[in-house]
Amino acid sequence: MTSSIRHVGAAVPESYEDLCSVYLIPRKIQDDIGLQNAFEILDVLTSLEELTGDQDEFLDELTRHVANYEEKTIPAPTQTTPLSRLKFLLEMNEMNASALSTLLGDPGRSIGTRLLSGERELSKTQIVILAERFKVSTDLFLR
Repeated sequence: MTSSIRHVGAAVPESYEDLCSVYLIPRKIQDDIGLQNAFEILDVLTSLEELTGDQDEFLDELTRHVANYEEKTIPAPTQTTPLSRLKFLLEMNEMNASALSTLLGDPGRSIGTRLLSGERELSKTQIVILAERFKVSTDLFLR
């Protein structure tokens, strides 16, 4: 199934009752299709320059339903480590252990492998180099 909400060129209903009759919500979101529909309605409403009181109330109610659904279906983020953050940054930048070694100035190219395996921890100098390269805070690489 695909999302079915489209609101191109038509006037957005102004009363709460009309909003409910057109969008058939707000009601509890049951699945990802309902979530996608809710997002499309939120896009329509938040694109308006000014909301009526009923539109604002509808927006608030719909936002609560989205938050409730996401709270139940999206797992809480797990705690990350400096190593997992480094691995993520390397992956996002299409870098491997060899590229990491080169970045850190290791001509033997083994430091990257030892860091990524957890055999060695990052030094202060390496943290500064990584923070500058990835344009992030040095705090990202600290425990």
